[in-house]
Formats: sequence, structure tokens, C-alpha cells
Amino acid sequence: MIVPGNRNFFIASDRGLTINIAQMIEKRSVATTYVNKYYVDDQLLRQRSEDMLRSLDMKEKTNRDFSPIAYYRQVRYWLSYFSFSPWIPAIIVGVLVLALLFRLNPISVGMLTGGFAASSTEFLLLISFQILYGYVYQATGVIITIFMTGLAIGAWCSQRWIAVTTLRSYAGIQIGVAAYCVLLPVILLL
Repeated sequence: MIVPGNRNFFIASDRGLTINIAQMIEKRSVATTYVNKYYVDDQLLRQRSEDMLRSLDMKEKTNRDFSPIAYYRQVRYWLSYFSFSPWIPAIIVGVLVLALLFRLNPISVGMLTGGFAASSTEFLLLISFQILYGYVYQATGVIITIFMTGLAIGAWCSQRWIAVTTLRSYAGIQIGVAAYCVLLPVILLL
């Protein structure tokens, strides 16, 4: 709902909203000095609100928690003020990473990608927890403790169950990590 005025207020709720401000003030017997049915014209507010809603492009994507279009557009807006291309640092970092990867042996590359994937998914889990529940700072210690406990259990189990580390078991672990990274966003959106 849009409440028009000198500044427009966009209000959202899981329940139904009404633009009939003066009517609701009277109905609920809210004591006000200036805001009353003579000051706020509900019919005019409703008409202006409907006009504004009609002028919006309804084909636009909706801003959602896991698809923050408004945030993306705001960043693009502010970056448009600078003659800065984000591709330049991305290309520099990409070249440096590729140079590093070509210098490493395959096992080290796998360790690097596995560690990077684990750290990245941990970061995504923290951000997702914040989006879903809103209090990641209170639970960060618990989440990281669970992650570290999982690493310790995995290391202990690998020594007990895998007598000899083969390239096949190593590849299986890497495929498992990749599958986890691919499935994590799907699971979070359920």
C-alpha cells in the first residue's frame, strides 16, 4: 500500500491494510490533536494511492529476501556516479587465481577449492540465517561451532573409515562438496 503525501510511504504487511486513516482513528478512538477526518481525507488518499499503484510497472521483479532487486538497483545507481568498471578488479583477481592454480598440483587445487567452497557455503548459511530469522549475531558462535564440529567429525571419520586415500575417494569427496554447494540454495528456498 502507498500512503501519499509530501513523502510517499510504502507499507507492507502479511495482513490486509487499509488507507482509511481517519476512519480507523475514529473507530479505535485514538486521541489526536491535528490528525482527524477534517485533516485527512480518506477518499482523496485512496484515489492518490490507487493512481500511484496504477503508474507502477507491475511487470517488474518483486523485491524478495533471497532476490534483493532493490538493493541491487541501489548499488547500480550509486556506481553509475563513478567511472568505475567492476570488471577490471574481477579480471585482475581471476588472472591471479588462475596463475596460482596452475602452479599447484591437483591435490592442492582440490584442497584449495574444497576449503573455498566450505568457507563460501558457511558465509551463505550465515547470510541465509540472517534473512530467515533476523538474529545471526546472537547465533554466529553456535553456527560456527557446528561447522567446526562437522569438520572435526569428518576428519576423524575419514581416518577411521578410509584406510588408504585414493584419487577415487578424493574425487568422491569433491563431488559431494560440489553437490552440497549446488543443492544448498534449493534447500534454503524451500
